[in-house]
Amino acid sequence: MDGTLLDANLTALHGEMFTLQAEGVEMDGRNSALLAEMSRWRQQVAGLEERLEAAAGEKAAAEAEREHCEARQAALQESVHGYLSEIASLHRRLQGRPSSSGRRCPPFRKG
Repeated sequence: MDGTLLDANLTALHGEMFTLQAEGVEMDGRNSALLAEMSRWRQQVAGLEERLEAAAGEKAAAEAEREHCEARQAALQESVHGYLSEIASLHRRLQGRPSSSGRRCPPFRKG
């Protein structure tokens, strides 16, 4: 009876061993699929990181251009204010002059 029990145990152990080997092969397949998927995700992440870096560079360039434009606008506004002040001063000086006949320029004569 001990031989039969031993044979039964060996048969059961062989069955479990084959089952575990089959499960191992299945797990290897799943692992390979997961590794492939992880590799695809890493590639996507690398692409997204490149796009993010490019966008950050574009943002920095746009901000620098904005600052340049704001400085140029301020300089132009200051220049316009200076011209307006000069025009106002000239206008006041012209209004303060007495006009002899209401004309500002001598008449044009054909020669």
